[in-house]
Amino acid sequence: MKSVLVLGSGGVGAVTALALQSSGEADVTLIVRTDYETVMTRGYEFKSVDYGQVDGWRPSRVVKSVDEAVEHGPYDYIVVCTKFVPEVQKTEDMVRPFMHKGATVVLVQNGLGNEEPVMKAFPDGYVLGGVSMIGSTNYDGRINHISPDEVTIGTYDKRPEAIASAKEYVRLYSLSKSKGIFTEHLAKKRWIKLFYNATYNTIAAVTGLDTGRLYFSGISNNLVKEAMAEVRAIAEKELGEKLDPGIEAFMLNVDANEYYEPSMLVDVRKGQPMELEAILGNPLRLAQKHNIPAPLLQVVYIMLRGRQMALLEKRGLVDLPPLGFDLKEHKPVYDTLPWTE
Repeated sequence: MKSVLVLGSGGVGAVTALALQSSGEADVTLIVRTDYETVMTRGYEFKSVDYGQVDGWRPSRVVKSVDEAVEHGPYDYIVVCTKFVPEVQKTEDMVRPFMHKGATVVLVQNGLGNEEPVMKAFPDGYVLGGVSMIGSTNYDGRINHISPDEVTIGTYDKRPEAIASAKEYVRLYSLSKSKGIFTEHLAKKRWIKLFYNATYNTIAAVTGLDTGRLYFSGISNNLVKEAMAEVRAIAEKELGEKLDPGIEAFMLNVDANEYYEPSMLVDVRKGQPMELEAILGNPLRLAQKHNIPAPLLQVVYIMLRGRQMALLEKRGLVDLPPLGFDLKEHKPVYDTLPWTE
């Protein structure tokens, strides 16, 4: 029996916990903050394409704090399903209380640049990257899971122990009704998902429209499609290979008729900071590195930086000076752009 801690109890984290617990070979502890009282009172309610209607569900253990989770350790796997938002908390700081020699961190997060800081911070542990292809949202402990749960796991760590840990996690995950896949090409998988996240996800957050309304407004077949072409140019240069020509068509249609709210739109509606740097900032830094123009993605990024600042200010994470401040004494919160750094 593997001891597993899941950090993050949103749409992805809740389904991840359900899948691991359903394997029959994992004892799952889930940290729940916002929905803690709800989950303890009535459990999670799943309307799931994979698991059907599941009411009153809880994993082996639901805890509210890091300290409480530490008491139930140590853990074989620390599965991170939180947003990658370093402006709020760095992932390496989040997992630090649970780390021990031989522990495996599984980063089921969006975007690029997630694994490297954690690998550097914990050389005695193993760090896996997870690319989750799932449509799942959590509102007040009610999980609407509309597309099959498939997570691809890989690692940039070439030690045999890291690869073995990745394959064991995939085996464990696949014992449930979810699907785990091992890959030796993690970076490629991350880029393929960015065809959706760097375009549909970000533009939904800018416009306030779900996927169905992006389709009916004509934005999907124009702005989103053109932004995907920019993602392709950056990805193929960075990876040094051509990608499947059918990616754009698949990503444009995957959620179009579902009126699905991509994760960044959910964040905006909930007043939560977005995964802006991993999803858009880091790809644009690579565009700068390779001298590849990406004007549409740049404009979307600038607009979302403004929205991100407002979300951070609302949470007290940005302190602005009073009315009438001296422009010479106060620089912008975001003083540089990825293509000027």
